[in-house]
Amino acid sequence: MPVISTKQRLAILTHVVRSDFHNELRHFRRFEVWHFYRHRAPDLPPRDLGPRAVQFHGLIDLLLKVSRIRPALVQGGEPFDFPTQLPIVLGALVTSRLLRVPFYSPIYENIPVETKFSDVTRLGIRLDGLIIPAVRWLAKAYGSKAILFFALNQGARRNLLASGVPPERIRNILYATWGVDLDHFSPRRSGREPDMGPNGLLFVGRLVRDKGIQDLLNAFLQVKRSLADARLSIVGEGPLATEIRRFADKHRLASSINVLGTIENRALPPYFRAARVTVSPSVTTKRWAEQAGMVNIQSMACGTPIVSTLSGSIPEFVPNGQAGILVPERNPDALAKAVVGLLTDEQMHQRLSENARAYVVERYDAPRNVAAVETVLVDLLTATHARRTGSRN
Repeated sequence: MPVISTKQRLAILTHVVRSDFHNELRHFRRFEVWHFYRHRAPDLPPRDLGPRAVQFHGLIDLLLKVSRIRPALVQGGEPFDFPTQLPIVLGALVTSRLLRVPFYSPIYENIPVETKFSDVTRLGIRLDGLIIPAVRWLAKAYGSKAILFFALNQGARRNLLASGVPPERIRNILYATWGVDLDHFSPRRSGREPDMGPNGLLFVGRLVRDKGIQDLLNAFLQVKRSLADARLSIVGEGPLATEIRRFADKHRLASSINVLGTIENRALPPYFRAARVTVSPSVTTKRWAEQAGMVNIQSMACGTPIVSTLSGSIPEFVPNGQAGILVPERNPDALAKAVVGLLTDEQMHQRLSENARAYVVERYDAPRNVAAVETVLVDLLTATHARRTGSRN
């Protein structure tokens, strides 16, 4: 490991490290940030990780590696993401205990525990009667030890309150979904924009049913009937890639639907700028709902209007009718109507484009949001130190 600076060290524990979270950690100024991660998302190339990104393999390995840097503060995981983040949650609890340092945690989960873990079966055995109380107990125990929670959305706040976390230890503030680099994600063209045609649509995300892929394809069929030159570019990977290509072949749309695969986060702005509309038709399931919708924020930053859904926490991040159009989920007809409306109404398109960029500039400036979080963390450390010092005097 490289030489450690004299700044206070912040250990961030993450299950999957993503580009839009990790890259913005460079804006921390008052902490030396170490990022401990289990897995790396495809959109984050290894060269972007940096010298203080450390992969771990299991709980014991995590504890050993975090202990070596002697952090002043630890960011833990999310008890509601069970059992995926259990090693992160336990890592924060044990590290805090062994090293006598405080920890905090961001919370994103907006599905109620009783809904997310209902009807869980394994080998024909119903397990929800065991899992729900276990998650509730874990969240309550975790909540009693953490010094603060950053709730990304209102559903996350409700989950914390239902677990007995006092309101004064919950902050509704952007964390991990920091926002964007406004100079990089901007309407200013670079000359590297791909040709998507005059009526190009863009989808960016995992190719899974939760992202509304089938609704997207059915809506695009209708858009093509109104606008023959419409084209759809799909960025991402997932199990539905083959199904998308079969759909395109079946409906003779192979020249109009382009599956591009994974594109690094830093390379996305030209694609947003080249598109006339970004479509994000996420759907809510029993175990998942959109927690923010980072693609929507990135597209709006580039001045490209979005058509998305009233799904999960998306309405908390996109003002419907002002910076984008939100339609009911699982409704290809409404999706197609909104897209065609944006493509054919130049005045509305221009208004939403300008409003979207202004909205992001006001709320989703990543360096400013990181600085706000850092101020909260410094104040917490100062208050914690003062309490401990006072208790010894």
